[in-house]
Amino acid sequence: MLSRNDPTLSDKLNLISEILERPDLLANETEGSKVIILTVSPKEEIVALRDLKLRLGEETGMLDCAKALSETAENYGLENLAEDYDFFGKSCVKDFSNRFLSRLTRALEETSKSFPLTVVCRLGILNGFFSLNPLIEAVTGKLANPALMIYPGKREDRILKFLDGRHTASVYRAVIL
Repeated sequence: MLSRNDPTLSDKLNLISEILERPDLLANETEGSKVIILTVSPKEEIVALRDLKLRLGEETGMLDCAKALSETAENYGLENLAEDYDFFGKSCVKDFSNRFLSRLTRALEETSKSFPLTVVCRLGILNGFFSLNPLIEAVTGKLANPALMIYPGKREDRILKFLDGRHTASVYRAVIL
């Protein structure tokens, strides 16, 4: 339930526009990560993406976490993943998670070089593999331009809660809206 002080999606998008007018200040505020996290209800994620494209046009690079997960699984080999899980159990998930994080990190760094803003969507897919902090830490000091991560969940101070709140992340090196 929203209180009267909770900003609407439109308010948050206006704040993002203001922040992007001075990207030099963003690096200082985020301790070098240049990451903005836009919290939205899961139903608002598609609306937020559409509105961002309308506001920012072609100057936005898109990075879809679900697509990166699929590509990581394909490169790993789905058969290998199944065999490794059968043989090694949950320990193989850590290896796969590291590969997934590396792929996302590289993709985010590369997209950041090509576009004034990179929008990262479908972040919910990260749950079960890693939280946002490892991704933000991995790109800190490495992004050429800001990144906006659309997070489907709720914010409570510096804590992000995904959907039903079972998965939480404490985020410090980002502006959270």
